[in-house]
Amino acid sequence: MTQPDNLWTRVFQDKDIPGHLLDKLQSNVMSQILAKPVNFEEALLLARRRRWGLLLGGSILMAGLIFLGVLVLVGAGALWQWLSLTRDLLITAVKGMGLIWQEYSWSMQGVTVILLLCLTEVRTPSAD
Repeated sequence: MTQPDNLWTRVFQDKDIPGHLLDKLQSNVMSQILAKPVNFEEALLLARRRRWGLLLGGSILMAGLIFLGVLVLVGAGALWQWLSLTRDLLITAVKGMGLIWQEYSWSMQGVTVILLLCLTEVRTPSAD
């Protein structure tokens, strides 16, 4: 139990850091800052550009979605118009077929019966 206690006391003791190490650390930090200086104006400009880019991209996206919505509505209107035209054509065709059937049904049935009677062979049962 004394071993960990000694470790904790050694870790958390307040000892002064030697001056030459602090000077070396400060010179390393300064050399890194001077090697890659931060341009805050450029960072602000980049932030502004990103903000304007997001606004522009959002507005373009909204315009595209509105355009697609208009296309869908126009397409739905055109589809409805096509369906109503097809329905009207089918109704007209059915009425026309009804009129043709009323006019020529008896004569077509008569011709069909004559063809069946004339073209079929009369078979008699064989005496086998």
